[in-house]
Amino acid sequence: MVKIAILALFLSIPSYAKDFTIPDKRKIIAVIDTGVAKYQVNKKYMCKGGVFSSLKDDGIATHPHGPNVISIIHKNLDSNKYCIVSIKFLNTGNDGSNMKNFIWSVKLASRIKNLFLVNISAGGAIADESEIKLEIDGYRKILKKGAYLVVAAGNDHNDLDKQCNFFPACYKNEIKNDKFIVVGSMLYSSNYGSIVKAINSGNNVGFPPMNGTSQAAAQESSKILNKEGI
Repeated sequence: MVKIAILALFLSIPSYAKDFTIPDKRKIIAVIDTGVAKYQVNKKYMCKGGVFSSLKDDGIATHPHGPNVISIIHKNLDSNKYCIVSIKFLNTGNDGSNMKNFIWSVKLASRIKNLFLVNISAGGAIADESEIKLEIDGYRKILKKGAYLVVAAGNDHNDLDKQCNFFPACYKNEIKNDKFIVVGSMLYSSNYGSIVKAINSGNNVGFPPMNGTSQAAAQESSKILNKEGI
């Protein structure tokens, strides 16, 4: 699980101020994570022009979490109908700007035309109060487009009904939309509670193999894509 640090930051407006079109006619799956592996960039399941980074780098992952999530989502994907956009917000560890980069990435995803699904296998404690509206506005815009928003429940073995402290999952209490799906895993470490609407194994899946609700969320995204693609 990629955790977002608690940070109080002055946020700049993302460069993509208006909705824009990815140069690909397929439906778009946006993955907000640590980036894409170099070997994945030119695969058929990736969108043309579909690699972005809030870090102002080439979007290539230096941490395998993002490539792992992409590998789970593209398994059995009908690449004639769907393609993946990678939006990188994190390298390795906390560099002091994770939350700023994360919200930039959410805003970017919310402005993609032909958006079908956004996968966020990341989360953490709530950001500074001044940042919450920017973040939630991005989620609302994603859902207003009719897209799915699939997020991980977190890996702290917490009862989120007693203390909902893992975000964006816990925004489910505020954003009532059936396409906002919080996903837990079958592992003991998974957070749980009434906001968790889907459960998958999350156990030793993807490449390289990893465990947790990050992987369970990616499994759920894959299920949705396969179901909708019928």
